[in-house]
Amino acid sequence: MSKLLVQECRHQRSENSFQLHFHNDYELLYVCSGEVRMRIGNDSYAICGPSLVFISRFEEHAIEILRAPYERYYAIFCAETADRLIGDARLMSVFKNRPSGFRHCFPCEGLPAAGLLERLLEEYVRPGPYADEYGACLLRELLILTYRQDPGRFPFPEQAVRREIYEVQRYIEAHYAEPLQVAGLAARFYIDPSYLSHRFKEVTGYSPKQYIMLNRLSRARELLISTPLPVGEVAVQTGFSDVNNFIRSFKRETGLTPAQYRRPQGR
Repeated sequence: MSKLLVQECRHQRSENSFQLHFHNDYELLYVCSGEVRMRIGNDSYAICGPSLVFISRFEEHAIEILRAPYERYYAIFCAETADRLIGDARLMSVFKNRPSGFRHCFPCEGLPAAGLLERLLEEYVRPGPYADEYGACLLRELLILTYRQDPGRFPFPEQAVRREIYEVQRYIEAHYAEPLQVAGLAARFYIDPSYLSHRFKEVTGYSPKQYIMLNRLSRARELLISTPLPVGEVAVQTGFSDVNNFIRSFKRETGLTPAQYRRPQGR
């Protein structure tokens, strides 16, 4: 059974900064007022309102408040449900793809972002019939208006790309815990392996191998935080056949061992 589209939605004011954290889902942040310095992965931005920020499933992020009060809306969307209901690779590219030069922050003066997110919040608090479909309509409208204002900021290739590249991306997202190899993916989708590797990275910003690993580690981080599963079981559930390889890969990506990451001070 698929998860609800909107996992969390809030409108808040704060004077406290936020330590490094992540969600194994998409996050949309709308900075209404105030000024913050936001670290997303290896990037850092000084952000004033009104601005939209799009954060992928793989990106840890932290916020330092530079000028209070910091007022914002934020919404956490189930990645699988959002991809299914929106169904448009170009619009969803701001949540998924990170080619060189991508910027997470979109100035949005003149867009009705606050109104759309207030309606999304009302639906989250008091859901009615077809809540997911209505939420998807609101998200789609916001994405379309953002695209109309600045289409060049959406990380979508200008040249035509075979639809199989997007099918490979979706396949990895659904099957990352299985043994996956580039050659096998290429054969499954009848694509030349070198074409797949080149075009996949051009579209997403990641090689197929990196994308497989990021999906596995994102799910591993979620399990480490939300369950008491032993590290070895987390490794198995996320597609690692060898726990030592899992520990090495996890530390290379996060700078911490799985056991350190699990401790509150590790995050």
